[in-house]
Amino acid sequence: MCTLDSPITENGYEKSMQKGQEMAENGIEVDHVFTSPSLRCIQTADGLLKGLGPKGVIHMNIEYGLYEWVFFFDSIPKWMSLKELDENDFCVNMNYEPILKENEIKPKGRIEDYYERSFYVMQEILKKCPTGNIMVVAHGPSLDGCVRQLTGGTPQNIADFYRRLNEIGNVYLACRQMIQSKDGKIRLVENKQNLDVPQDTFGAMTEEKIKKVVEYYEKHIGKSD
Repeated sequence: MCTLDSPITENGYEKSMQKGQEMAENGIEVDHVFTSPSLRCIQTADGLLKGLGPKGVIHMNIEYGLYEWVFFFDSIPKWMSLKELDENDFCVNMNYEPILKENEIKPKGRIEDYYERSFYVMQEILKKCPTGNIMVVAHGPSLDGCVRQLTGGTPQNIADFYRRLNEIGNVYLACRQMIQSKDGKIRLVENKQNLDVPQDTFGAMTEEKIKKVVEYYEKHIGKSD
């Protein structure tokens, strides 16, 4: 079973189902699902799919490359295996070949490596699914890590990275929608359906806290570009 891999709360699971229902009501359909191996992400994806309702069976693809930035981690959590997930009634794709293997996710990673990993994984996901709507369920930092370079941006340094997290950190379930045009370009679209789920409280990173994180990072990892 999983160790050091926290699940979501019952309230969180209910919110994910509610959000899936709202997505269905707004005409949002999902054809492919990729999720971080983190249990809380798998549970969120499961709740979203249940809320979206029956459209045939959509199996979740467990992608290790979608796991969060592991800067503070001394070791990687032990995630539930596909067999364990299947035995606990999660609808997972037992035949999915992950883009990155479990042993390729290393602790104490640089922020530059996280951006490159996220960008690479998203590019490969798009190659795997040239048609249809793709739902990716990952972590707070993934909203920037998985999106920034895909939409033509450049990776941020660690201080700006945490400031960006502050912008999205006041929601419990933050959602972003991207569209790929016929010429292959990808752009973010306005969140017209207001897919974000507000969170009651959030401990924002003050500039003083960000400074301390940067100092710790530069001491233990190295300077951020």
